[in-house]
Amino acid sequence: MKKVVLLLTLLLGMSMVLALLWIVGTHHVVVMAAPEAKQTMEVDYDLGLNEHRTAAPIEPSPHPILSDVLVRRAIAHCTDKDAIIASVYPTLTLAQRQELIMDTFVPKTSWAYKTPSTTYSYNTTLGQSLLEAAGWTLPAGADYRLKDGKELFLQLNTTESEFRQTFLAVFEEQMKTCGIHVLLNHQPSSWFFADNTGNQVRDFELSEFAWIMGDDPGGAELYACDQIPSPSNNWSGQNFMGWCNQAASTAIVQASDNSLPQDQRKAYYATFIDLLAEDIPTLPLFLRQGSTYVWEHIDFNLETYAQDGQIEPDGTDSAALTFTDYQGNQHTVNAPLGAVTETVTLRYYPLVSNVDEPPDNMLALNAFRLNVLEEGVPQEIFTFAEPISLTVGYNVEGIEYHFVEDSFALYFLDESTNWWLEAAESCPSAEQYKRVDTTQDQVEVHLCQLSEFGLFGRGGRGVRMGVNYGLEEAMGMYAIGHTFWVTVTDNLGTLKAHATTTTAVEGTGPGFAWSDGFLVEQKDWSESSLDILPGDQVHFQSDEGFTETLQIGTISAQLYPTSNTGTGTISAPGFEPSQGSAGSWGLIWKELTINPDGSYFVDFSPYDLSTGDMITVGYEEPDLDSVNNVFITPWHEINLPLILNIPAQ
Repeated sequence: MKKVVLLLTLLLGMSMVLALLWIVGTHHVVVMAAPEAKQTMEVDYDLGLNEHRTAAPIEPSPHPILSDVLVRRAIAHCTDKDAIIASVYPTLTLAQRQELIMDTFVPKTSWAYKTPSTTYSYNTTLGQSLLEAAGWTLPAGADYRLKDGKELFLQLNTTESEFRQTFLAVFEEQMKTCGIHVLLNHQPSSWFFADNTGNQVRDFELSEFAWIMGDDPGGAELYACDQIPSPSNNWSGQNFMGWCNQAASTAIVQASDNSLPQDQRKAYYATFIDLLAEDIPTLPLFLRQGSTYVWEHIDFNLETYAQDGQIEPDGTDSAALTFTDYQGNQHTVNAPLGAVTETVTLRYYPLVSNVDEPPDNMLALNAFRLNVLEEGVPQEIFTFAEPISLTVGYNVEGIEYHFVEDSFALYFLDESTNWWLEAAESCPSAEQYKRVDTTQDQVEVHLCQLSEFGLFGRGGRGVRMGVNYGLEEAMGMYAIGHTFWVTVTDNLGTLKAHATTTTAVEGTGPGFAWSDGFLVEQKDWSESSLDILPGDQVHFQSDEGFTETLQIGTISAQLYPTSNTGTGTISAPGFEPSQGSAGSWGLIWKELTINPDGSYFVDFSPYDLSTGDMITVGYEEPDLDSVNNVFITPWHEINLPLILNIPAQ
């Protein structure tokens, strides 16, 4: 499912750009590069989730399984890398397969390589003894190990490529041999590599993917302590494991400094390689055949943002279960007597963004998952015998201009249809209940099933911003009597022009059908020669704290007056608009469909396009802000017969 993400990046200084590259098909890989110092602001359907993210209100906890180095070492010893390689490269000889095996983050041919002081041969006996030492025992006749009544269960996230489906099925069976229950979760690369889902927001336990590295290994961006993504740093960095060994961090930072002599860097790499192997926060697997620097590996997430609570069958729930999202909002669950027939664990996991877009052009304010664990294993389907009550707190401070608050509703992702339904509909109609309390900023609903949830609402209060970059205009629908400051910057954040204006009755001009608001025309800018271009950013700020930023997409058009039609392309930064519009104010206005490749066709009939008509073409963002361009209808094409008068000879 495509993700709709529009990231506005304001560059701070002369930093290098973070390069994340994935190759379509069976070869999903990611390029290592220096991370960029940046600020990100969501202006898509995740409006309330990220644009107004506060400093980290919650901290991760040590992962109950993977934070134990004995378990990580056991997984390494239970992994037969040769068999994994053979599953995808069946024609290779044993010697050739051995050449592909990786035991650290650089290949054996690299100048930075050394054999790690700690190695992990395939040895299931040793692996199982390590699990026993960690307290994970295998009951007689059981397939999987238990500790404190919970199963040794781990979910492994990866992409949907057949290549990975093949060798990870082998890995899954190898883990079962040692009593480790691994569930493979193959996800689209659009989710796996996105900025607000998957690896980048550390939403995984085990994660398998490939890194690409060059002749210079680098590595600081992957393993340094200050490269761990978190809510407090806007999820920047690539140390997805959450591994912080200060000695290793210091060594890899020094080793990555290419201003140092290579022999000195090699000594730092040697120190780091030994510490990496000792802690084993990541499990190197193998080099891709025919590649020097593309290597598959499994990251262990040493931390988790999951929050657990117990629900008892006897109704001893006088203390409600309270969870906290990334914004610091409180979510409370109350389970009545008879909701469950045996003790279960309710797991809450905050999300940065939902997997799928909200329905009906709604905006998202909150996202999270709820599921039930039995003996430590998440249940795909769980229905409560009696509805439980969920109260979701929210915070609209700073974004109240974007939402109609009384439209808020909690939705859940229906697994059978892979679409959103109102959460109250998870219960039989007689038991359905929902309430929006705008005074307490909370939504209460009765639940009978669990899934992924999103708190959605309609964009509202009649607040919309717009840009017509063909006319160098900026406009906004807003209550009258307010001052607005509007600035234009290029794609590097350099100021191009600014303007100050006041909202007035019918102040938007024709761009928003003469609604109350403002219009900044070319003559109003501080630079009268301003040329707004695709990639530029237009920033809006009101005197009462409203802010918004539009990044300009690319809109082209060819108009054909003989057929009264038009064609062209529309592309928007970070998302794929599917609907647009074209027309001339007061004369004709047509909705148009934008194809997946960005192309569109519009028929203006019955209106006759005339030479010199000014036609506006544009698209709307999910929050109803708009970007437009203008085009002038050309002269009619006239085909005349060519008549030659040739004198007789």
